[in-house]
Amino acid sequence: MLYKKPPIKYTEMAMYIDSHIYSDDCDDDKVFVYLYHLSLMLAYKYKLFKRKEYYDDFALTFAEDMYLRLKNPKQEILKEDGSPKIPKLSSVLNYMKRTIYGRKVTFEQSYYSQSLSKISELQE
Repeated sequence: MLYKKPPIKYTEMAMYIDSHIYSDDCDDDKVFVYLYHLSLMLAYKYKLFKRKEYYDDFALTFAEDMYLRLKNPKQEILKEDGSPKIPKLSSVLNYMKRTIYGRKVTFEQSYYSQSLSKISELQE
């Protein structure tokens, strides 16, 4: 495990992110650590991988993707009809639950393509 889990519940982590991510008092480091732990918890809950060593790497990449999504500047840019180009999230945990499988597929494709390219380099 890359980061030690803080002594709070996962739901409290998600509520902290929901209430602070778009405010001026947002602690970016704390948000990232919470996203990492939420990602790790969800990956284990849904039993996404057969090998334990994938979970840490996946949680790190998923947390990074989620952080970038939450801080995306396109949330502030309005379309012609007045709505944002990318809507702000009201519940980070629900969004993570909805998107985790797609992120797992992307992670596996990225991991396997890197592994296959290393194998082909070794064979040359």
